Amino acid sequence: IRSGIPFVLHRLKIANGVIPFRNTINQFIGSAVALISGFSVGREGPAVHLGAACSSYIGNKLNLPYNAIRSLSACGIAAGIAACFNTPVAAVLFVMEVILREYKVHIFIPVMIAAIVGSLTTSSIFGPSHEFGHFIAITLTTDHYFSLAVLGMVLGVIAFVFNRHLILIIKHSARFHIVPRILTAALITGAFGYAVPHAMGTDLSAINFSLQNNFELQLLLGLLVAKILMTIFALGLGIPGGIIGPILGIGAIAGICGSVVATYFMNSDISASDFALMGMAGFMAATLNAPLAALLCVVEMSNQIEIIVPAMVVITSACVFSGQFFGNRSIFIMQLEV
Repeated sequence: IRSGIPFVLHRLKIANGVIPFRNTINQFIGSAVALISGFSVGREGPAVHLGAACSSYIGNKLNLPYNAIRSLSACGIAAGIAACFNTPVAAVLFVMEVILREYKVHIFIPVMIAAIVGSLTTSSIFGPSHEFGHFIAITLTTDHYFSLAVLGMVLGVIAFVFNRHLILIIKHSARFHIVPRILTAALITGAFGYAVPHAMGTDLSAINFSLQNNFELQLLLGLLVAKILMTIFALGLGIPGGIIGPILGIGAIAGICGSVVATYFMNSDISASDFALMGMAGFMAATLNAPLAALLCVVEMSNQIEIIVPAMVVITSACVFSGQFFGNRSIFIMQLEV
């Protein structure tokens, strides 16, 4: 099934953002079934796909030139991301940093307007609050920066392992028909879900469970491994859905594990929710190679401007360690090459 952000990137490169209508219907139905069934995929993948498809459809109906359709597709992507996470600034930077990979003023303004509309639509229907309501008071100080740098390095290694194995599964499973791939992904998800039920779904259940049980390191490590494997097999075997939601979940669990270890070695009271937020930022930045989007994402989700400097410590150490020592790149670019 050709769907999600990599497919949109592909269409932007070869067809100026024009997306087939039948493919969009498959994406909508398939993603809805995948999310309802508990696969470890995110809802932002179908949101990006549908946003780009609807925008390109409007552009085609209005007989607009291809460069205008490409800009419209970028606007639809920004609206979809902003609507999913209620983070309009991060959505704008995500489009510029990951999708278009360029900063141009004539595209920047309409993308900003689309992100505002997407975020306002979500706020008017579901309220202005974020789903991540745990991050209301940040207690990180300069004493924690060394631990945050080490956490960033560990996240960089996990991001490299995650990206590499996801690509390996995509390569080796491509020769098989989609039906046995989906059945295999369902079997693996069901097996891990039976053992670790909180690893199923998008990201909220795993994060909530981790924050409530942040004193059990073995339980958290089991949840982390299960979440990583479920996500890799679901996305690698072709289950339609996004990758950002599971990435945030994996990063949060890894951050909470880091807080437990840091508390043990530093003998100080370290907030698990703070390290969860740092984990989300570092893992998203290293996996997608999108440091600015990851930084603004956690700032908007936490509503805490004080988090910028500690988040930058984690993001820079994660990206440098992952990219320079392991040659890791954006998972979307690696998927496109496959």
